[in-house]
Amino acid sequence: MKTLKLLPIIVVLLCQNIYAQQTSRDKLIEILDKYEISDKNEEKDSLWLLFTEEFEKKIQSSQCDLEAVKNKFDTLNFRLIQSYSETNTFKSYSISRNYFDTWNYVTKTSTDNTHEVILKNDDKDESMEYNIEIHDLNPNEFLLLSRSDDMSFSYYSAYVMKYEDHYVIRTDAFKDKQDVLIVHSWTNLDESYSVKNPATGLYEIQGGIKSYEPIKIDFNYKTKMLSYPFYRLKDGKKMIRKAKYRNHQFNLESYDQRE
Repeated sequence: MKTLKLLPIIVVLLCQNIYAQQTSRDKLIEILDKYEISDKNEEKDSLWLLFTEEFEKKIQSSQCDLEAVKNKFDTLNFRLIQSYSETNTFKSYSISRNYFDTWNYVTKTSTDNTHEVILKNDDKDESMEYNIEIHDLNPNEFLLLSRSDDMSFSYYSAYVMKYEDHYVIRTDAFKDKQDVLIVHSWTNLDESYSVKNPATGLYEIQGGIKSYEPIKIDFNYKTKMLSYPFYRLKDGKKMIRKAKYRNHQFNLESYDQRE
């Protein structure tokens, strides 16, 4: 009989959780709908700031379903990237409108299944980096991988972050006590060349801009190995630099294909 008495309470609590989740999701979609139909830049800016505030609240809640938001982002040509560490202790979110104004968040899961924002940066930080992956290293350290794109090149970055007393510290975890590993690579190159037309005797331009995939930093959670490939300049041979996570460090140096 006691179990039967508890059932209505459980149903009410369940409905409240579902309603709260639905309301929060609908509010985010409602803001995006208004953004989409607005033709005023100032109004769009205000709506975007309102969206980021609501989004931050959403990712801290115990119910965080962003599927509807992701679908809406796709129709607006916005970007939403979510990444969860292997134990779900740390979660990373990156949102961008028009791929320029970017907000990055990292949360840590609490015992009540809510999520504390422990790291945040936005477009005022004057960085176009956006988070792409997050990985567990130990209970208080995580690896954060990000990317940034320019007109002709892109770069991947790796950071080892330590969480302590509700603060996040970027550690000197790479070769020569560097606090970040950066891999730059060309993505758009002008490979045009001139060829003489035998019929006219005039030179013509052929070829043009060629696009390449950027060099990516990879992490293997099982082996704790961080690596990236590159092609040796003198002979074009493919090389791989890699280092294992030992003593809170990766003995790995940065690389710049542009040099």
